[in-house]
Amino acid sequence: MYKKPWLCTLVMFCGESMCMLFFYLFALYFKCTKKKVDEIQESNGHVSEFQVKEQTKIQFVTREETENDPTGGLGWKFPFCVLLFATCDLLSTTLTGIGLMYCNASIVQMLRGFVIVFTMLAAWLFLKRKPKVFQVIGVLFAIVGLVMVGSSAVANDAASGGEQHKISETFLGIGLVLCSQLFSSIQFVFEEKLLKSGKTAPIPSLFLVGSEGIAGAFLSLAVALPTVNAIHG
Repeated sequence: MYKKPWLCTLVMFCGESMCMLFFYLFALYFKCTKKKVDEIQESNGHVSEFQVKEQTKIQFVTREETENDPTGGLGWKFPFCVLLFATCDLLSTTLTGIGLMYCNASIVQMLRGFVIVFTMLAAWLFLKRKPKVFQVIGVLFAIVGLVMVGSSAVANDAASGGEQHKISETFLGIGLVLCSQLFSSIQFVFEEKLLKSGKTAPIPSLFLVGSEGIAGAFLSLAVALPTVNAIHG
């Protein structure tokens, strides 16, 4: 299955896009039950805040989130932000999938921890958030551990004579996984910058994930898959 990493990424985006379906199903439910909730409030006269929340909330979604602007007031800017997130997610997931073809899955999973290094650097660069001393020390320990993991993978392949993977393939796989974590860190930092900037209203998580799924599926079908299909080999 991992020999088709671009297809795996498309399947992932299709799964994410289902969140949008559930968001609007919940919105429809809230719309249909709005009259009932209003009648309960009128008949009881005074309803506690806890009762109102229990009547108007479904897990992950509240009535207010479905009634307000789900883009958080971004309007026409929202699709471009989502396209940026989806592009980073597309590249990150696909590069990881390709990396799995060239080195063991256990090595890939441990190397994915390198995202904390890139995220700290990206947050320092884009969010102007200088890391604290204990955070830098923790990241340094993580780097040492990750270097040991990569070195052991190369050493094992050299000792086995390349029975599973050639040394050059292992280096390629490690490089692809590290590049994928770079794109992941950029996605994380820009999502935080958007959601915690204070300039936007809260964006429902289901709506945001669903939007990224739709944008990612569009990028996969319209750009990524036709491009890689046209490349020989």
